[in-house]
Amino acid sequence: MAVNKIKKQKKTGTLRRFVGRNLSFLILLEVAILIVVAYIFLFQQPLQFLRSSEVGDLNQQIQTKETQRQQLAAELERVKQQPEDLLLSVLPNDPEVRSLFAQVENVMDSLGFRIESMSVEDEGIKNLQRRGRGISLGTPSVTAQQGGALDSVKKVTISLQVSGSTYKSFKELLRGVERFERITDVHSVQFASREGVDGSGQAQAVFSLSLTTYYLP
Repeated sequence: MAVNKIKKQKKTGTLRRFVGRNLSFLILLEVAILIVVAYIFLFQQPLQFLRSSEVGDLNQQIQTKETQRQQLAAELERVKQQPEDLLLSVLPNDPEVRSLFAQVENVMDSLGFRIESMSVEDEGIKNLQRRGRGISLGTPSVTAQQGGALDSVKKVTISLQVSGSTYKSFKELLRGVERFERITDVHSVQFASREGVDGSGQAQAVFSLSLTTYYLP
């Protein structure tokens, strides 16, 4: 019993001496353990949540950028097509006489003119005449039957005689022709006064003009 008691006292003394000598180290060790435990419970799980949120945000950003890229590619394709469409509206592949007649007629009607006569001449059609609202086509020229020079610009000449409006309106008509999308030149202009008066008591004016436009077959 006494021997065991002495041994126990020796062990206790040894432990106390060890703790006394290494107290600072043990305190630092405990602090380090507390820091590790606190990091695990307080920081690691929130960081994992933040990482998953960041991944989701990045995926969303990537998807948004891909959508924008596709939209830009489609817009670029549309812009590439615009010069060709613009060229066709300015210089079409065929005379498009009926479309041109419709444009001229719309301008005339908006300014109060009455079309007395309208005729067209070009390398593909020998003669095309219009009286009132009708259109009659002539026989194709020999040049057109043989094909012509398809690699060169062709010229179409439109001759018009109109009446029923004022000189001021006629100037508006010329400005309207200048605003045509298709290249159209005013080749010649003539005007005269017709005998008699119109319904408003004003002298009737008759205007003749020649328009030139082009196409590239």
